[in-house]
Amino acid sequence: MELAESFLQPWTTMIRRAGWFGRKYESIVPRHEDEGNVLQDKWRKWIELETNKRLVFFLFRHDAHMSITLFPNPNISYAELSLPLPYSQQLWQAKTAEAWKMAMLRLPHHQLPSVLDLLQNIDRYVESRDLFDIEIATYALLSATWGLVREYRQQMSITAPSPNQWCNGTLLLSSRLTELKRLLECLRIGAPDTPAIRVFLETLSMHLHMSLEDVHLFAGVEGHEEAKRVFPSLREWVRTSSARQAVWHAGQIVRYAKQIPGLATFNAVAVYHAALSFWSYGVMLAATDTASESQTAEAVVCLNGTDESAAQRFIALNRGRAAITVAKSDVAEGVALLGNPGEVMQGLITLMRSSHKVRPPQSRPPLVENLLELMSGLKGV
Repeated sequence: MELAESFLQPWTTMIRRAGWFGRKYESIVPRHEDEGNVLQDKWRKWIELETNKRLVFFLFRHDAHMSITLFPNPNISYAELSLPLPYSQQLWQAKTAEAWKMAMLRLPHHQLPSVLDLLQNIDRYVESRDLFDIEIATYALLSATWGLVREYRQQMSITAPSPNQWCNGTLLLSSRLTELKRLLECLRIGAPDTPAIRVFLETLSMHLHMSLEDVHLFAGVEGHEEAKRVFPSLREWVRTSSARQAVWHAGQIVRYAKQIPGLATFNAVAVYHAALSFWSYGVMLAATDTASESQTAEAVVCLNGTDESAAQRFIALNRGRAAITVAKSDVAEGVALLGNPGEVMQGLITLMRSSHKVRPPQSRPPLVENLLELMSGLKGV
């Protein structure tokens, strides 16, 4: 796995040095009079350039997923992707040169925006979606947003709890957080409503409000001493609205993951990250004893539900008992409170296992088996 990860860098370097990240893509537009070999040559050249662009954006998406999964810095910066987005699926799936020509001639214009253009003016993401491939553009924007979220989390890590003359970025980070929340909200409104895209989007929102590196350390991946080191910061975090915002988005990850058959690769990792956020929140709640008698009598707020008004009361005012709905049997669902981390973890383990209707269990992807083992270990902690 480490060798496979290291091989991503040579691929990125070759594509970067070939100039595929830049704007130097020839604009190939057929004319009304183009026929025969002239039209065929234009079509084949267009396909070659589109293939290059689609490879770049596939690599960009894979790089972002790797960064989220394993925590390294991305190999590809969103700031260097000035190439135009790929054309729409209608053009890409044209069966003949003539069909491609007719589809191209129906377009009002052929000036494709880049990812940077969309980040600078998110309105173009909605206005020009008939021109470019909306799925690739959405994943490209989400991957670029991960770079922005990671930068924000890194800046947070060096900001002192008590600002001083050497480290006083509180106002700047607050403004940056507002901008990133607005960007994610625009994507939430405009993105295609597919489960995989929603899982990616909710994962970014969860990471924006939570340091998953600290949660990993608290889970004991680096030993007892590292877990003790991050305990104070997580104890402060669990009392904030950011913590409640993070577990709300974690709940939405679970909501959309239920709609994906055969959870694997990044989607399985996203469920594991959601499980870590629930576990750390529940454990820290028990450790800090923040729940009052009045709260224990309040209504349950299902974080993987659709009641946004209850969610907003929970996030802003800490009203309600956070929980997720989990499978209790093959036909019935129940509620697992976040204050009971073991029950929550068991529910997510069941979700992961049930998405792979295979026998024997060893037929599941190795990544899924490893994640299930990690989650089973946390269930008893």
